[in-house]
Amino acid sequence: MNKDALRAVVRKQWLIAFRDRRLRTLGFILLLACVAAFVSGLARHGALNAEAQAAHAADARTWRQQGVVNPHQAAHFGRHVFQPASLLAAFDPGVLDHVGTVVRLEAHRQTPASGRPSDAGTSLTGFASLSAASLLQLLGPLLIILIAFTSFSGQQPRTLLRQEIGAGVAPRVLLLGQLAAWGAVIAAVLALFTIVALVLLALAKAELEHVVRIAGMMLGYALYLCAFLALALGVSAWFRSARGALITLL
Repeated sequence: MNKDALRAVVRKQWLIAFRDRRLRTLGFILLLACVAAFVSGLARHGALNAEAQAAHAADARTWRQQGVVNPHQAAHFGRHVFQPASLLAAFDPGVLDHVGTVVRLEAHRQTPASGRPSDAGTSLTGFASLSAASLLQLLGPLLIILIAFTSFSGQQPRTLLRQEIGAGVAPRVLLLGQLAAWGAVIAAVLALFTIVALVLLALAKAELEHVVRIAGMMLGYALYLCAFLALALGVSAWFRSARGALITLL
């Protein structure tokens, strides 16, 4: 493989990326939206933990107000236990809104978990809640498709592609160069978000385990988005028409 040609392709794509105002705007909007969603998630995490602590204190106060009772009667009186919300739920709540967070413990009875936040919402609550993770899962691939679908498809890119191949550049070098250049752009956006997230976690007094886990999660999202990038470039190279590539990717 011609490494000089690969570096030239990567350098050209970097210049195109930095000069494209739309790309900078979309990247900044995605980064800002993820940071805002993460800040909102941290605030929601604090509110949920405060509510759980208040409910736990009220349950303990009710238990103590029984006074001296028979142990069997006390077992039937029951207690409530509350599931603490993980700090990483601020980034990705997962199914937290749809599973119970409160369980009543009582003798001879097995009660299902209750306290689902989705029970207090509307029918639209069944969809995923807004979070930094959902933005990266849904908007990230969509933005990659809108950016990369014309990399090889369309009249002008096809003409440039024939000129580059005619100059002696192998097709796989062009594909790898595009993948490396746009992959670096994706990595830069995720790295900026990771830095901001680590600062916010430090302010929230997160443990080292949370820092390691969110770093691993961001690595997973980088691979996830790069897989969509490779798919978009492959489809763009397969179709001659930019419209056909876009429709297929969407």
